[in-house]
Amino acid sequence: MMRRAIPQILLLAALSVPVFAQAAPPVLYAESFRQGRVPIEEDGFSVGVSARSAGYVEHVTDSRGNDRYELGIETRLDEAGNIVSWSVLLRDLRHPRYGNVLMCEREPSDDPIKNLWLLDTSHSSPVPIDAKRVIKVDGFYVTIQVKNRHFAQEGASYPDYADVHFTFTNSDPRTPLNPSTQ
Repeated sequence: MMRRAIPQILLLAALSVPVFAQAAPPVLYAESFRQGRVPIEEDGFSVGVSARSAGYVEHVTDSRGNDRYELGIETRLDEAGNIVSWSVLLRDLRHPRYGNVLMCEREPSDDPIKNLWLLDTSHSSPVPIDAKRVIKVDGFYVTIQVKNRHFAQEGASYPDYADVHFTFTNSDPRTPLNPSTQ
């Protein structure tokens, strides 16, 4: 009896492993159209955003301590006041004509991987809202991840609040040996 149970237990254990592996949010990678060599001051922080947030602006400094980029978050609402998406914008203060340097191409794209700066809250979004997004810009990396989404009511379609976590680093955060990936 035990001999028959062992293969079944092993099969059950083997089938359950991928379920746990799928629980971690995906890590998506893209590169900006801006590919220079500007090192930045490494930093990590979270920003709370809600439907009432007017927007968020933070300066990102280069390795010399000078304000070099402006990070912004814009909230897009539907007619009912629900959060549809957040747009994360990174503008080079020395070259404002480039616009959002988190974009992969200078023009908007239909390819969701080229739009990792857009945090779409809908369940049908091609990029999951909790995906860890890594974008290489000018030789440094920006990691964006939505965490701690809150829904006003159970079963609500749209969050009313979330924390957007940012990490700015000069080394690739996807590398397992990098302590900033943990």
